[in-house]
Amino acid sequence: MSREAKARQLVERFGAKNFDYVDNEDRDIPIWRHACKAYVVGNSPRLMRKIQRLGVAVESIDSPRTPPRVWLKALRTHQYVKNVLVFVPLLTAHA
Repeated sequence: MSREAKARQLVERFGAKNFDYVDNEDRDIPIWRHACKAYVVGNSPRLMRKIQRLGVAVESIDSPRTPPRVWLKALRTHQYVKNVLVFVPLLTAHA
């Protein structure tokens, strides 16, 4: 669905300037043009200026950086050793 079609659907359903829209890309400007308020995810001053030129109130939603330690915990690297030990008998029993 094109952004223009999406904008038309939102206007038909809620009315012009009767909805807020959240996104982080330039290609959503046709939708923001009809929104009451625009929320930009991430810190993009260039995109925020473009939206402000449309006469739409804009607010930035920061997307915090995830520290590497959190990613390592999510990957559960401590389980890898256990998983390898499960397969060691299979690999060594090929006699």
